[in-house]
Amino acid sequence: MPDQYYQSTLTGQQLDEAFSKLGQVDESAAAAAASAQAAAQSARDARQAAESLTGLPAVTEADNGKFLRVAGGVWAAEAVPSAEEASF
Repeated sequence: MPDQYYQSTLTGQQLDEAFSKLGQVDESAAAAAASAQAAAQSARDARQAAESLTGLPAVTEADNGKFLRVAGGVWAAEAVPSAEEASF
């Protein structure tokens, strides 16, 4: 009777072995996530270290066309729409 509900080429032992490995997959995924978070933190730390060494902020493509300006005692990239009748 059970055969009509469950058809598999795997034996019960093979299924047990496969299910026992699910915990290992979860641990591996958690380790990968932790590694990605550590890499992101390292990148943030590197940007902060570079900024502290040069005194200038890190820049990205989002800063294209901006100028450096002191704001709150630190350098900041800011858009300047116009100055002395000239548009930027």
